Amino acid sequence: MTAILPLVWLVGVMAAEKSVVVHKIGERGIKAPVLITRIEPGMPDECARSKWQSPIFVFSGVIGQDGRVRRVKTVKAPRSTPPCPQLEESCLSALAKWRYEPATLEGRPVAVEVTITTILHLR
Repeated sequence: MTAILPLVWLVGVMAAEKSVVVHKIGERGIKAPVLITRIEPGMPDECARSKWQSPIFVFSGVIGQDGRVRRVKTVKAPRSTPPCPQLEESCLSALAKWRYEPATLEGRPVAVEVTITTILHLR
C-alpha cells in the first residue's frame, strides 16, 4: 500500500499544477519575474569537437508561483557538425535549476509564460 502513495501524491501535484492559471507578461497588473539564480550549462565532452552555426538556444516555458521554471520546450536549437543533442540536454538541466522571484499580480505570486533566450559561450 505504501508504494502507491508516492504515485498518488505525484498525480495530485500534476493536477494542481495544471489547474494554475498561467498569465502572460504584459497583461495588465502583471509584474514580471526577476531572475535570481542562473546556472550556466556545461559543455558535454561529446560536443567538444562540434562546429556551431550559432550559439543561441530559445526555450519557452512557465515560471511557476514558486519561481521555478516548468514545462520547458525547445523553440530553437543551434545546429552543429557533427550534431550534439547532449548540449540541449545540458541546457534543459541547467534551466531546471534557475530560480526567479515570481511574477506577481496585485502583490500575489502568479505563474507566467516566458521565452528564454540563452547565448552559449562556446570555446
